[in-house]
Amino acid sequence: MQWLRRTPLGRLFGHETDALPVDLLRVAIGLLSLVYFFTLARDAGDISGPDGLIDHALVQDIFWFTRIGLFHPGLSLLQLQGVFALGMLASVGVILGWRVRICALYLFLVAASAFRWNLLVAYVDDAILHLLLFWLLLLPVGRTLTLAEAWHSPRSAWERWKQARVPGTAVGAFLLNLTLIYLVAGLWKWTSPMWRDGTALFAVLKLPVSYFPEFWQPHHVPWLRWVTWSALVLEPLIPLALLLRQGHPLKVTLVIGMIGFHLGIIATLRIPFANFACLFSVLLFLREELMAVLHRTSAPGPARVSTPSCAVSAGWRGRFAVGFVIVLTLAMVRNVPVGAAVKPQQYNPTAMAIDPRSSGGLGAVHEWLYGALWLIGIAQEYQLFNWIDVRNYHAFYEVVEIDGDVRRPIDSRELFPRTTRSALLQCYLYDLCWLKIPPDRNTELKESFAQRFAQRYCRNHTPRGTVVVTATLTRITAARPHEIVWGPEPLFRFMLHEGRVVMNPPMSPRQVTANPPSHGATTGGDR
Repeated sequence: MQWLRRTPLGRLFGHETDALPVDLLRVAIGLLSLVYFFTLARDAGDISGPDGLIDHALVQDIFWFTRIGLFHPGLSLLQLQGVFALGMLASVGVILGWRVRICALYLFLVAASAFRWNLLVAYVDDAILHLLLFWLLLLPVGRTLTLAEAWHSPRSAWERWKQARVPGTAVGAFLLNLTLIYLVAGLWKWTSPMWRDGTALFAVLKLPVSYFPEFWQPHHVPWLRWVTWSALVLEPLIPLALLLRQGHPLKVTLVIGMIGFHLGIIATLRIPFANFACLFSVLLFLREELMAVLHRTSAPGPARVSTPSCAVSAGWRGRFAVGFVIVLTLAMVRNVPVGAAVKPQQYNPTAMAIDPRSSGGLGAVHEWLYGALWLIGIAQEYQLFNWIDVRNYHAFYEVVEIDGDVRRPIDSRELFPRTTRSALLQCYLYDLCWLKIPPDRNTELKESFAQRFAQRYCRNHTPRGTVVVTATLTRITAARPHEIVWGPEPLFRFMLHEGRVVMNPPMSPRQVTANPPSHGATTGGDR
């Protein structure tokens, strides 16, 4: 046992740790949560509200498991925005150290419910944010950096905070959860031909999730190839930083690479919350180095001691945290027994309208693991952009209003907002799905999205004729960035008749599945 405690994992779990870095992370999570709930409230009209782009009653009818949550059909837009506004207030409570666990519980329940309510457009930002809020319930937070203590005696409070210690078990489990993200996402990228040949990042940056998809051109591929290979090597190595001693040169190098990795993603892709969350985790990766710097400036005082209440409250949380990470790990490695390379496929709506991440060799076992996690509010999937070989598609639109002999072009952004969630919804129109859609409900779901995009347009504009939406679906590769695999063909058309939107004619599945050409699957080498 003494030998075990001297190992890296023993040091991670078997000792107390400094309280201040843990609460610095708490403040950072609170700030992220504040902005996140602001964006949920801001976008509620388009996404969460009853008149938004998603028919939530239809989604809950198709996917029964999304009914497990706080939100149900019948909630008004104002009520939903009120729930998210309370989330902003609870986030302030987390930041200030006021009733941290109560505030975190409310935030987690609302974030998990919003994830399920908007499941069809939920992505990695939603997954990581509600995971962080879950960890706030388990981590030993609220011992330092509280407004009440700072208000009464700021100087003495700061000195006490630098000396405070808390149990390290839950902290160690949290760090293992983080390293699991890097390990699974990093290793699975090695199954992707486009990652291995260095063209994956180019394809990712050409997707609508990118801030500047039009900017990236084939002449950028040579140096993007080196960036792609660097990420391929760095990501699965980041967990080594946990096993290295304080100040080890390789540890510092890995953390610097980790920071650059996430800053690069933040600057180019519309997935800020997950990457800021991982950046903030550096506070725990380098907690020993951080505290060493702070103690050099400490005034002479008593030796560091544990916070008295920790021993009473941390036991069950630490054990639960370890059990949670074990179950999560088993769920994440569900594909390992069949870790074959991804095989780019020909565009075919029947094949594309399934989850590209198969259940793997663990078969039905993973469903029980996911079910257990789902029941406590957790939804995680750490395969990030390894699916680029089979999801590297981009749609282009021509939207025209036809009134007799007059044709008026319309900016497609008026119909399809340039947001990540809007882009995810559009994928369903072409059967580029991340959920297994029941075949008998697929057309119904697509017609619902088309009609709601039309209704959104008509709320902001008054068409004087028929609006015709023509689409061209292209595949992105380094050799041919916009190779046409389908279209241009009419996707849907609508008009405003007596104050209501009429699809004219109703969207037909043949419009989306019509005869994809055989050359559409050739390749040049996340949600």
